Amino acid sequence: MDFCIPERPTAPLNIENVPIASRIKMIQQFINKLEYNHTNQNYFNLSKARPYSRVMDTAKKILRDCLPIKCLEAVFLGMYLTNKMDDIERIPVSFKSKFGGKIYRHIILAVHHVPSGKYGAIGLSRKAELMYKDMKYGSMAELLQDYKDAYENLYHQVLKIWVGLPAPNDEFSYSPVCWRYFCFRGASWHEMTKSLESDISNSKKLFSKWLVQPGQKNQGASPEQEPPREAQKPNDKMS
Repeated sequence: MDFCIPERPTAPLNIENVPIASRIKMIQQFINKLEYNHTNQNYFNLSKARPYSRVMDTAKKILRDCLPIKCLEAVFLGMYLTNKMDDIERIPVSFKSKFGGKIYRHIILAVHHVPSGKYGAIGLSRKAELMYKDMKYGSMAELLQDYKDAYENLYHQVLKIWVGLPAPNDEFSYSPVCWRYFCFRGASWHEMTKSLESDISNSKKLFSKWLVQPGQKNQGASPEQEPPREAQKPNDKMS
């Protein structure tokens, strides 16, 4: 029996002048070709407590190896492939949900096109509804509501949603990534639409504040320090 060697996916580079919706779709299509890693083995360094440049080193390794990945590696790739796009902001968004007594965690990369104000997302999941989102949403709150609805349609209870601050555009930056700044729970969900957009527009000021006091917490939509990465619990699964 003859076996064919799979064609190596080609990353979409130097696409800064392509229309924004097409750019994000091209990046997502590349990520999809790497396929989802359904095993318990991780092939790459998944630590988020690193400078941005080190995260980008992992993204480059993913590009070289082209092995199956999960949601966090997809976010690393999304950041790397959009580094040169000065007209967008890339914002990590994490989810914690519950289904059948088990806890599930997931992360996507929200994309904000500053000139048009539109939002979309890059991501990877076992469920199509929890990954890529087209650049059609008028606000971050509208985008996150779509994800929340998708979770509920899959019979998941959304426990928390964390929204970080925009990632650096310089792949050699030694600055850390603020993966989690705003935390929304059930009771505070509707408060998001009141202040999230204005808060994100002040991201540079918030980032400076986070660097000085990364553990500060307030009521409602509270800044949260990214905790040290813990070993995944037996009943915790990645979406």
